Order: sequence, then C-alpha cells, then structure tokens
Amino acid sequence: MRHYDISRLRILLVEEEHYMRNLYRSVLKALGIDTIYTEGNLDRGFEVCMSTHPDIVITDWKPTFDGLNLTTRIRNEEGKINLTPVIVISAYSEFDRIAAARDNGANQFLVKPFNAAKLYERIGATIEDEQQFILDDAYRGPCRRRRTTDFEGDDRRASV
Repeated sequence: MRHYDISRLRILLVEEEHYMRNLYRSVLKALGIDTIYTEGNLDRGFEVCMSTHPDIVITDWKPTFDGLNLTTRIRNEEGKINLTPVIVISAYSEFDRIAAARDNGANQFLVKPFNAAKLYERIGATIEDEQQFILDDAYRGPCRRRRTTDFEGDDRRASV
C-alpha cells in the first residue's frame, strides 16, 4: 500500500461509548486527520453525515449499537451521500458478521482490537478501492465481487 496524505480527509466517527470515541479520535489525530466529527447516537450520526458530507464514515457494530443500520440508511439515501465509504468496526469477527457488513454496503471491516496501522490500512484500502458501485433495488454499495473479470450475458449486473 502506498503512503497517503490523509490530513484533509473529513471523517465521521459513530461510536456509542464515549471512551472509545475519544480513543479512536486520538488514533485518527495521530494519523494526521484534522477534521473528525464524532457522534454517540446512530440517528444523530446519520444527521451529521447528511449535513457534513464526510469523506469516510467509521461506525461501530455490536449487539447494542447497530452500525449496519447506519450503513443501510446511508446507502438508501438519494444523492452522492449514498456513495460515502463506510468502515465497520466490530469485536465480532465471525464470517457471518463480515459477510453481513459487506452485504449491507460496507466498504471495509475492521476487527477490534486494532492498532493505528490497521486503521490506516483500512483507510488506505478505501482510498485505493476501485470496485464499481452498485445502485440496485436489491443492493446498494460497492461491488461485492473481489475479482474483476468481464461477464457477458443476460444475467450481467449493471453498475454505476
């Protein structure tokens, strides 16, 4: 992965626990990011997303805080906001959870505990992501296919 100047990124961090919000904010600051919006409530996080148009949304997902709901709301919104990259953070690393995050439109998934290097890696992967974006009634988000092979035929998916 290349080195990026991420200092001008605008990040929205949506995390329920005050201590964790401060910790993540400190990590993002240490990575050089100056503009960090934080919110501890999913509904207010969505409102902040709509009003600030961040470059990346980072949200927690655990049984008491459904960051996937926020991801789905962002993806279902009209306009460019639905293209905003989302990184989901969770202590639950089962394949079903990672697949659910992917299937709900998350760009990246980061397992807790993590360090600054891992967060930087996910931000970099989001920047480097060349996946097409799908806007369909059944799914909205980055193309879930990891391979970039051409497909011809009646069942070819249309993408934006």
